[in-house]
Amino acid sequence: MDITFTATSNESWLIVEPTEGWIKNDGSTDTRCWININWDEMPPDIISASGMISVNGSDGSVVMITVPVNNTQRPPDDFRGSVEGDGYVVMEAGHFTQNTTANLDGQTYQWQEIDYYGRTYSGMAVYPIGPQNFTAGEGPSLSYDFWSTSSMPNNTVNVTLQIGPSLNFMLGSFLSFGVSLDDQAPTQVNPIPWAPLGSQPKDWEWVVANEVRNITMTMDLGTEGPAQHTLSIWGMTVGIVLERIWIDMGGIEARGYSYLGPPESKRV
Repeated sequence: MDITFTATSNESWLIVEPTEGWIKNDGSTDTRCWININWDEMPPDIISASGMISVNGSDGSVVMITVPVNNTQRPPDDFRGSVEGDGYVVMEAGHFTQNTTANLDGQTYQWQEIDYYGRTYSGMAVYPIGPQNFTAGEGPSLSYDFWSTSSMPNNTVNVTLQIGPSLNFMLGSFLSFGVSLDDQAPTQVNPIPWAPLGSQPKDWEWVVANEVRNITMTMDLGTEGPAQHTLSIWGMTVGIVLERIWIDMGGIEARGYSYLGPPESKRV
């Protein structure tokens, strides 16, 4: 049977068009309704909200549509980097913002990209290969700018660095790299657990099976609310190949992730 319908919104900032129509039984007059947001009507202090669209048919049918809205602050027009979405920022190692060299004993060292390395895109490693051992914060660095709008409790984020499988192959020392957020002092990371000579680290079977080692640490964002941040990775020793970076503001922890991890965040 032919019916007429009306579509109404329960919020002034939630717009539906058209608001009425006539649907014939043969489907020849099927109508698509478009839903838009009037951002000027959206209260600025509301970060997330939801509105309802009610579609009422002359046959007595009623369909309620929930429309979630994210009203977080957008980054400035001159921002270049990755933008938080769904409570996280994920960046491929090769999509850095800045790549800075460092000198040691007359040799210049720099992170270089290894195309098709790893599980998703590429890897970044320090070259040339040698016995270098920089102090955290003094070696070549990769910087990743990102825009965040939320955080975990106490204004923290969980940062997971995915690196390629490796062992502490230099006798008497650990492979290492440095990590810093914004202007905080770099933290030295020794990603590979100690193991007695001739044996393997306790996580080695998992690392080999999954072709990656995950290093997770909790870091302080420093400032609350929407802001630009920079995560820096500092080269220290040979043997570290960085593949991916996850910065979790709660979205990954709440929803989990697939085998290869969350999709990369939008870059602008």
